[in-house]
Amino acid sequence: MSLLTPLLWSFLPPQITHIILPYLSATLPSIFPPAAKGTARYQQNYKIAFTGVICLYLAYTFVKDDAAGAGAGAGPGENWYALLGVPRNVDDDGLKKAYRSLSRLYHPDRAGAGTGNEAVFITIRRAYETLSDPVKRYAYDR
Repeated sequence: MSLLTPLLWSFLPPQITHIILPYLSATLPSIFPPAAKGTARYQQNYKIAFTGVICLYLAYTFVKDDAAGAGAGAGPGENWYALLGVPRNVDDDGLKKAYRSLSRLYHPDRAGAGTGNEAVFITIRRAYETLSDPVKRYAYDR
């Protein structure tokens, strides 16, 4: 997809703009007054619509990326603080205490092999590793 992205960015916005411009002129004539192709007014309408198409796509991209993950290895929708059951302003001792209590519950050696808790334990460990390192925690919080 990364090789296809520049091609799509160069091809799709102008095509979409040409497609929606007649609809914009019909529904919003005060902003996009009807004009024949090739006229100065049509070019001005095109520039405004094109800018809108680009801005909407960029906004969609930012929202999609923001919803995809909070950062630093977190999966979509994962909140390390909620997973560990600690507030955002937790200190190192509180973080360690929460991690130890959860690891006692979910560690595969203590909970028993084959219980399916290995994935939960790995996620808890990754959350603790991220939040215990100040650099990773700062990046995760951003």
